[in-house]
Amino acid sequence: MTEGWDDKKEKRAIRRYRIHLFVKIFQAMILLFIVYFIYTVSTITIYDNTLKGERLHSYSQLYVDWVLPGVYADFGGGHSTVISNSLTQSTSVPMARRIGKDGVHVGNMSVEKRLLADYTNKHFNYHHPDDRPEFNFYLPEDPRNGFRLDANESRGAWNTLEKVHDGTVADLAFSTNEYYSPEQLFDLLEGIDVDVIWIPLYLGELQIFEEGWMMGGNSISVSPWGLTHGRGLDENYFMGYTAFLARETLEENRQFMIENMERLYEDDPKLAEAVFHTSYFEERLNYLKENDFQVYGAVVTGPTKELLKLKGIEEIRGVQLGEIDYWNWEE
Repeated sequence: MTEGWDDKKEKRAIRRYRIHLFVKIFQAMILLFIVYFIYTVSTITIYDNTLKGERLHSYSQLYVDWVLPGVYADFGGGHSTVISNSLTQSTSVPMARRIGKDGVHVGNMSVEKRLLADYTNKHFNYHHPDDRPEFNFYLPEDPRNGFRLDANESRGAWNTLEKVHDGTVADLAFSTNEYYSPEQLFDLLEGIDVDVIWIPLYLGELQIFEEGWMMGGNSISVSPWGLTHGRGLDENYFMGYTAFLARETLEENRQFMIENMERLYEDDPKLAEAVFHTSYFEERLNYLKENDFQVYGAVVTGPTKELLKLKGIEEIRGVQLGEIDYWNWEE
C-alpha cells in the first residue's frame, strides 16, 4: 500500500482530474467554435465575392419565365441567395401572374442546389391553389411519324365565357392545329383585343429526344418551354432591359431567348441542366437555332368577351380557361 494515500487525497486527485478534464473539453469546444466561425465566415465571404449566387438566381428566374406557362418571375427587389455550411445554395424567386392588365404576386419558387447533386430541389409555394395555372398544350402531329393528332378540349371553357358578364377579364390557353411562326400566330389573333403572354415552342421533343411527354388517346402533350418577354442579362447576371411580348418586339424576344440560353449553357452547363431538370438543354438550344421558332399555341389574357371571339378561329383547339377577375382592361 502506498504510504500517505487516504480518502481525502483520493478525492482531491479526482477533483483535480475532473477540473483538468473540464478545462480540456472547454478549450476544445472553444477551438471548434473558432474553427466553425472562421469556416462559416470564409465560406460566406468567398461565396459573396463570386457570382455563384447571382447565377443560380438568374437561372431560376429564367426557368420560371420559360417553363411555367402563364407565370413569370417578378424581377423586383434583387436576388436573395445564400449558402449553408454544407455548401448547399438556396434562392427564392417571386412569381407573378397576369390576368388582364394587372400582374399579381402569386407565390414563390424556392430552389436548393446541393454541392454534389446534379439536380435542384424546387418547392412552389402559391398563396392559393388556383394561383397556379394548369395549362397543357398539344402537338399538331406526332414527331415520330407525322400522323395528325387531336387536342383534349375543355368543354366548359366557351360556356363559361358566354355566361360571365362583360366587366371581367381572364387568362386562357389554347393549342393550334399546325405549327406557326410567332408572326403567323399574332396574325391569327388580329382584330381581337387580347395580349399574348406566353407561347409554347417545339424544340425537338420525340424527334431529337424523349423527355417529359404524355399521350392520351390520339393526343400528345409535352412539358413545353415557351417564348415570352425578353430580358437583358448583364455580365453580373442581373436582368436589365425588358422587351414585352408583342408583334413588334418578336425579333427582340427571339434574340434575347437565344442569347440567354447560350449564356446559361456556356457559363455552367451542369447548373443549366440541374435548374431546368433536363438532360437535353443543349439539344433544345441547337434545335431552336437550326429550325427557328415553331409555335403551336399561346397563353393570352384580355376581356372575357374578346376571349370568346377565339371560338371563331378554326385553327385554335384545346382551349383551357384560367382565372377570371374583375375588369382592369385599358380601353
